[in-house]
Amino acid sequence: MLRALLSSPGSSTIVVQGLPGSGKTMVMSFLVDYLSTISDEKVLFFFCKANEPEKRDALHVLRTLAWELLQLFPDFYNNLEPWYSKSGRIVLDSYSELQHIFTSLLSLWQHKPIYVVIDGLDECANPQAVFSCIQASSAVVKCIISTRSGSDIDFWKKGSFLGAIEMQKEAVVESVNQFVSQHLSEFQSRQRIRLPEHLVRRLTIETGGLWLYARLLMDEISHSASFTEIESLLDSIPQGIEALYTTIISALGERISKPQLRMAKELFLWLDTTDYVSESSQRFRRSIYLCDNTFTVLLMYVNRGEQVFNPIKVVRDLCFPLVEVRKTPQLTPLAINNSNNQKTRFAKFTHLTARQYLQWVTDASPEEVPALLKPRRLQTLYRGKTATWYFAESASLKAKLDRLQDRPMSFELEVYLEMVGALWDCLKLESLRKDLNQDESRKANEIIELLTAFISTEKCLRWIEASIIVDFGWKSRRLTDNLIEAFSVAQNRVPECPALENYRAARLPFFKDFACALSHARPASKETLEATFGPFPGFDVWKPSKVGVSISELAQKYRHLVADEVNLVWLQNWRTLLCEQEGADAVRPQFLTALSSAESLREIHVCIKSTLTTVIGQELGILDDEMNFSKPLLDYGVDSLLAVSISVRIRRIFDVEIGPYRLVHSTTETLQEYIQRESPLIPMQ
Repeated sequence: MLRALLSSPGSSTIVVQGLPGSGKTMVMSFLVDYLSTISDEKVLFFFCKANEPEKRDALHVLRTLAWELLQLFPDFYNNLEPWYSKSGRIVLDSYSELQHIFTSLLSLWQHKPIYVVIDGLDECANPQAVFSCIQASSAVVKCIISTRSGSDIDFWKKGSFLGAIEMQKEAVVESVNQFVSQHLSEFQSRQRIRLPEHLVRRLTIETGGLWLYARLLMDEISHSASFTEIESLLDSIPQGIEALYTTIISALGERISKPQLRMAKELFLWLDTTDYVSESSQRFRRSIYLCDNTFTVLLMYVNRGEQVFNPIKVVRDLCFPLVEVRKTPQLTPLAINNSNNQKTRFAKFTHLTARQYLQWVTDASPEEVPALLKPRRLQTLYRGKTATWYFAESASLKAKLDRLQDRPMSFELEVYLEMVGALWDCLKLESLRKDLNQDESRKANEIIELLTAFISTEKCLRWIEASIIVDFGWKSRRLTDNLIEAFSVAQNRVPECPALENYRAARLPFFKDFACALSHARPASKETLEATFGPFPGFDVWKPSKVGVSISELAQKYRHLVADEVNLVWLQNWRTLLCEQEGADAVRPQFLTALSSAESLREIHVCIKSTLTTVIGQELGILDDEMNFSKPLLDYGVDSLLAVSISVRIRRIFDVEIGPYRLVHSTTETLQEYIQRESPLIPMQ
């Protein structure tokens, strides 16, 4: 099948299918490496994952493929420039626009076939959109796609479909057996023993041709101390991946120390960040995975604030086989060039089934869950408890806050986003699960009482301050949205226990004071907040609680961060109105007259510079000789309104489009160079 794909003259597609754990991803990784080495073939690839927002959305798939295309063909950047200038956005977040850009870029390559390898396309939220976009190109595109057996998507079977390869257990048994034999040989050499032949045969048979099962089984065998223990393990091998994970995790819990057990319980609460970090917040993180900064904080919490030696090794030892610690997983194009990423370690699930197992544990009955994972049944509350410690007592947050007060945009959001997400989950708590045993109910009440004390005292003020700075500094609306959601839950839900009722009674006035403080400091949010909370009292007659007074002081302290904020809908309408006006700019005739009389390139450049300086000076209200041509316009105080106004005038005078975002980060010098290069009014140099 692969030979047919390689030799076919036009675009074509083959599909690789198999059960979870059968080795599809390994095969696709091999194909990427293989195709990249034969005759210098051009290969684009993406590995989809249903449990990771950054790897399941069609927008992210196409954006990554487009970025890879630009790495292969840097000359294509010139074709991307007009779209970038017109959009005025740093991140391409429009699917229709991205679809057009990707298809156009791909069509530029007409020399040789280009290969596109996509693993787990059935795990993508809109697989047909991705596939259709790739096929719409006029280039010769050869696709290799993998899916799970039984997937109900078959749109690739039209036109250039060459066939499907089914990875049956029987087809990979020999390779899996070789893997088992190699690991058994290493185990025997390390232990200086020789396993009986019947044990070797049993081990190869029990793996059943599944790579994942073989890997988990070999890892468990490596902890065995005798032939009898290996025999016993084989006799008790569970059927099904959930039972196998439970056996392994239970054995881990029995062989580690009590301090390690506490650390492992905490880590397993936080491994899946999609449980508690919203999709809108995930884009501000370097990766979907939990990073080493967060490991360190979590282990310090368990260790009563004291640093733990080699936290990365602790995570490796305590969380395998569910996760493994790696350097820099697949990052977004914007994050790849960040040097900090090269030093960071991330905890990545070893397989999709590992994350599914943790989800199963969360919903399972107490009797089915290993002791080490039982806290996951109250994971929202336990994570909230850790978050209250982080905001109230963590030395690392205090140090960050000291720096953050002067430089709000320099705040590293790692750890903060995890903790604030966990805390808001607790503040939105509706009820407790119905199947709690007596010990779990007691623990739940203790944590709820702790949360009640947290929002009722000054312990919460570090969290409040960090949240206000981040929300105001990043011009985010997430704090407003969280307040509205949490208030709606506390207002409408009728709790079933005294502790939860007290918690509800504490939350309602707390949220009202918080919302009122925000509305006074950030008028742009007032209308949205009052739609849920009702009209707020005037600042001079408002009587908040003691904590509310402190919240108000913090909001007023940082209101300068949103002083230039305007209603975004109004801004868009205003920009549209400006663009629709037909009248020419008054400066244009003067520019055209000067341009027509220029006798050299130097005089043309002087003409552009003089006109551009006049326009910017008029908009900023400064004289030409007061301008520094190497200074970004942002440093002159150019806000959204001025950026729109200047970009519209540049378009009218020079017939050049430039987005407001790019404009404010440009200097007069770089704007002049851009106009010289792009304006159709300027003769070719």
